[in-house]
Amino acid sequence: MSPDEQLAYLLGQVEEYKTREVEARSERHQAEAQILRHIKFETLEGSETREVGDLKFTVTARVSRKLDPEKWAEIEPKIPENLRPVVAGKPTLVTAGVRYLMANEPATWAVISEAVTTTPQKPQIKISEIEED
Repeated sequence: MSPDEQLAYLLGQVEEYKTREVEARSERHQAEAQILRHIKFETLEGSETREVGDLKFTVTARVSRKLDPEKWAEIEPKIPENLRPVVAGKPTLVTAGVRYLMANEPATWAVISEAVTTTPQKPQIKISEIEED
């Protein structure tokens, strides 16, 4: 086999492996979706750990929050300074501040949330074997 033929063969192998990766990823996503339906996981943000046989799995849901700087500029004067969940001088949200407001200051959060876009992310599933003591 000539060097060019070897290279062509290797390139073909890479393409085949890429195709298999895409197919495997799609199958994994389908299985994960079935797991979420099976355990009725509907949490927007947070995690849940369960055990099945000798396996332990944790499902973690996250959200992405983005602050609209223009809307925040309109709302900011209405919010007490000590309850503003943003980095001073930047229109960037502080997650701990957002969570505090959601849990403890729902009326304030209701006003602030008008300037926040919340997008759920795909839940992640981590699987591990249960270690015996």
